[in-house]
Amino acid sequence: MNCPLCQKPITTIICPNCNASGDQAAWLRLHQLAFIRQEIAGWPRLGRSLQTTLSRHYEEAQHAIEISLGLRQAPPTIAEAKTLEQELAAVRLWLLCLTSWEKRGWLTAGFAGHERGRAERRNSALLARLHQATYWPAVTPRQRKQRDLDNFVQFLERIDQFLAAGQIEPDEGRQIDSWLKGEIATLKQGLEPRPQLRSRLLRPAQPKAAPVPNPAPVPKPANTIPWTWDRLWETLLSERTLQAILFLGALLVVAAGISWVAWNWETFSPPLQVGILAVGTAAFFAAGWYVHNHLALRGSGIALFGVGALLVPLDIYALYLSGMFPAGSLPWLWWAGSATCLVLYFLVGQRLQAPFFGYLLAAAAGSLAVATLNLWPGQLMYWSPVTMAIALFLGLTGWHLGRAGSQHRTAFLSAPFYHSALGWAVAVLLVGTVFEGVYGGYRPDDLILLTLNFALGAMIFTGGRSRYRWLSLLGAALLSLPLAGLWLGLWLANQAPAAWPWLGPVWAGLTVTYLLTAWRWPSLSTQERRLFNILAALLGPAALAWSLGALLPATYTLLILATTGPLLARARARASWFWLLTLGLLLAGATYQGHRGVTAAALALPWALLASLLFATAVSIRQLRPAERATLAHGSFLAAFLAILPPVVLADHPLMIYTVANGCGLALWHILQPQVNRNSRTAGLAHWGLAGGILLELWLLATRSGTPQAQPLALAYAILAWSYLALSGLRQGGGAWRYLGLVAASVSLWLSLGEGTSFTRIGETKFLWQTVLLYNGAIYALAYGWRFGRRGWLYLAGMLYGAAAIPILFYYFDNPGAALMSLGLLPAGSLIMLLRFSQARAYQWWLKPLALAWLHQALLLLPLTSFILLLADPDLLLQMAVGLSGLGLAFLAYGWFSSKERWHHLGVWTGIVAGTTVIRFYSQGTGRSAALAALLAILLIASERLLQRLAQQSHQPGWQRGWLLYRRPLALAGWLVAAGAALAALGRNLLWLGGGPTQLTWSVVTIALLTLLLFAAAQAYSEPALTWPGSLALAVSWTLLTYRLLPKQLPNFYAWFGVSWLLLALALEQATGGRRDDDNWRFPVTLLAHLLAPAGTLPALLTGADLGALLWPTNPYTVAASLTLALAATFY
Repeated sequence: MNCPLCQKPITTIICPNCNASGDQAAWLRLHQLAFIRQEIAGWPRLGRSLQTTLSRHYEEAQHAIEISLGLRQAPPTIAEAKTLEQELAAVRLWLLCLTSWEKRGWLTAGFAGHERGRAERRNSALLARLHQATYWPAVTPRQRKQRDLDNFVQFLERIDQFLAAGQIEPDEGRQIDSWLKGEIATLKQGLEPRPQLRSRLLRPAQPKAAPVPNPAPVPKPANTIPWTWDRLWETLLSERTLQAILFLGALLVVAAGISWVAWNWETFSPPLQVGILAVGTAAFFAAGWYVHNHLALRGSGIALFGVGALLVPLDIYALYLSGMFPAGSLPWLWWAGSATCLVLYFLVGQRLQAPFFGYLLAAAAGSLAVATLNLWPGQLMYWSPVTMAIALFLGLTGWHLGRAGSQHRTAFLSAPFYHSALGWAVAVLLVGTVFEGVYGGYRPDDLILLTLNFALGAMIFTGGRSRYRWLSLLGAALLSLPLAGLWLGLWLANQAPAAWPWLGPVWAGLTVTYLLTAWRWPSLSTQERRLFNILAALLGPAALAWSLGALLPATYTLLILATTGPLLARARARASWFWLLTLGLLLAGATYQGHRGVTAAALALPWALLASLLFATAVSIRQLRPAERATLAHGSFLAAFLAILPPVVLADHPLMIYTVANGCGLALWHILQPQVNRNSRTAGLAHWGLAGGILLELWLLATRSGTPQAQPLALAYAILAWSYLALSGLRQGGGAWRYLGLVAASVSLWLSLGEGTSFTRIGETKFLWQTVLLYNGAIYALAYGWRFGRRGWLYLAGMLYGAAAIPILFYYFDNPGAALMSLGLLPAGSLIMLLRFSQARAYQWWLKPLALAWLHQALLLLPLTSFILLLADPDLLLQMAVGLSGLGLAFLAYGWFSSKERWHHLGVWTGIVAGTTVIRFYSQGTGRSAALAALLAILLIASERLLQRLAQQSHQPGWQRGWLLYRRPLALAGWLVAAGAALAALGRNLLWLGGGPTQLTWSVVTIALLTLLLFAAAQAYSEPALTWPGSLALAVSWTLLTYRLLPKQLPNFYAWFGVSWLLLALALEQATGGRRDDDNWRFPVTLLAHLLAPAGTLPALLTGADLGALLWPTNPYTVAASLTLALAATFY
């Protein structure tokens, strides 16, 4: 047996593997219960309800023993259940919070997934523990709110622990903290006591509480530093105030200088113009030096130096306007002035260590670069990329200076260079896009310049992000790259119109790069990762749409985008993203085949290859998780299925054979791989694919050259059906073999029936393929029903058995009558043989459906076949009677077998029909059939009475059971047959057949037999009411007998009925002893006698007492009347 703890085989009381030990008897009992539960699961004949009840009973006993051995915890008490329920509520609330925080971007996917996994495992453990409890605590809404409040407080502490451990970022922690505090405030507000509602009902007076004194107001803190005039002057004369005033004054001075140069420049001579500006500039530099060095006012000095520095470009431009330089020298003057400013700003800035001069230095560098371009005619159009290049140089210089440290003399330039680079990049991209793109008409030269601008801008923004973690910088960098690709694509479209779809693969590559960066770059925040993912989600569809202009670029785009599936699956820990890989590769195969110009059916080739490659990937890469393997396997099955569709739709037979064979091989490969087979859904899908593929492949191979030969194909499908039935016991995929085996068996039967009846000679024997295949189907249905406990399939087996017997009967018997007899005798013989085994319950389980099927089939086929054959040959009535007799015997046997009374009704009436058929066969129109029917009615009633007596006198249960089953069928059939005999005697014999002497004689015999039956049945059933129809039948039979015996040559023939009726009345009166009483048995007969006496007297009075009797004394009227009156007098 196996150890209950480690499930390894052991032969001792102490397990050598895990050292588990316990009571020997308890261990043995535990293994016995486990064996019993396993066996009960394989007993389908118990019924589902009984099986469930027994399994639950033994499971409870097994759990009790496991608790005693320490293998299972005892059910929790009420207090433990309350504690577990509170912890379960906290775990579920934590799961909801994790999901909400992850959607808001406050937690990374990896950390949230880790915490969610821990919480889900704890949730499952708590649920399993609480399911054992007999008490589940109920919680009111107020208690639930209080519990949530306590849990949120604990969550606050948990978030603080995560922050201290560095597992979440400070920004995310602050957002979560504020959210939790808001929830706590909401819950506290909901838990406040509700205000008391005022009521008009009288209440008893309450004692007045002592007044509570109002708390004294808290005094406001007094100003520690009082306001004075000294503080006012100190504030006004502070360095910060002076810097502000100086900067404002500098701006005003520069503005005044510009306006003076613009409007009053011509009022002075050129030397005076230049001199005034130069003196002003020098004055500001001197004042700045004095304030900075002697007054130690650093900020004020820098402000004055800045004013002077801003006036330097104005001085140079004033030199040009003064006419001191020749015409056309402006470009060179611009270049020289920019170089001068560059040197001056650098020297002054380095001397003062003022960041303000860093901005001026950056502006001078940009001006120098543009001025340099302006020296060559026609090169100024490249101002935007040159400016972007200078901005990139400034950004790199600022990054380098920032790394050098604050002790370096040029460290003050780091921040200004960074800011200038970013500002220039934004300005140049906006201005360049507007003027070079929109207003420039997107000329090829402008498009290439825009491409360079956005590429350099992406570099600048990326560098800026390394210093400033601004989300906007990252967004600008990520947008610049695809926009650079867009301008490049438009340029390519102008150069070569067929090349523009190739932008799709470029954007697809950017999409993959963005996703990979968001996954593998550890320093990214949650918002930055989200930005990468959003841009990738927008860029991927755009890349695909752009590449659809040509099929080959679309193929490469789809191949690149397909790689996003594994990236997303690993980044988000969800295997379902692998479906993107499958979808992308499927579409790539379709577009590549379209590029090659092949037919649509050829799509099957790359898709079939893709199915194999996907499954090979799932098998060969060991680092894949089980869910990822399953997703790849499902994708391979989808590809294999889609590969089958084009050949099927376009009726390409060779490709259908290839793709179906490929799918079968793939499914078999999957079944043989244990590392993929761990997923039951995937394994079941593989079994379905293999089983169905084999069926389809066999059909395709059989029909590859046209219409298939039905007989060998049906035999092949029959062999497959049996093979599938043998494989249906597999733990994984057994259902596929089971149900598709039914399909194979059905196809085999359909082929056998559709082919018709055909003989094949094997040696000297006729071999009937249809019969063999029908018998195969019957045995298969029998085996299927027995294997899976489905009694309906046993019924089908019986139907197929009968269907197989019909060709044998009608093709191996030369006489159709013999086949007709066999249709009824075969079920009867089979059922009588089966009665031998009817006592065992196990045999009844499978014998009853078989017998029922045979009876239904015989009941349907025998009358129908008999009717068809009788139309062709009426002499087959006797054979039909034999078949019906056998069928009736079969009904009676099954009725005894199943203890169902309705089958005895059918059996009795089938026997009656068989007897009627025999009577009809030997009938010659003499009216004898009515008498035979009366004898049959007597036989049925007598049989029922005999069974009743044997059941009362015998102590054997068989007679009692027989009488209970047969009493109503025999009695009902007997009385109905008796009624039919009466109708035949009075209607058929007297009216239909003419009522001749022979017919009249048989009518008398029939009515006499029925009279005897009625009086005997009244005595046997102790039922006086039967004497009423018996008396009536007696009168009818006596009348008919009189009509038959009296000579018709007598005049006034009907007058002699009076004599006859009075004779019968005298006989009846004498039979009752002449007594007139109310005895139930004698009253009907006595009444009949008294009715017959006046009825017999009436003819004498009407026919005998007339004038003819007086004139002719020997008249027969007088004789009949005299005898009648004499008998009437004797009677009364």
